[in-house]
Amino acid sequence: TKRERRWVIYKDKAEASLVPAEWHGWLHHQTDAVPAADNRLRKDWQKPHLPNQT
Repeated sequence: TKRERRWVIYKDKAEASLVPAEWHGWLHHQTDAVPAADNRLRKDWQKPHLPNQT
């Protein structure tokens, strides 16, 4: 029952906070559905994803 490995290939520096919530869920096997960039359901109150700059 070994799960397949999932990983991120970063464009620039490796920074985990650059990963949006939708992809975080997929990476950690919380969902098997691969998120589509143009299919994000956003609520009016949700802010755009920003990486942690600290």
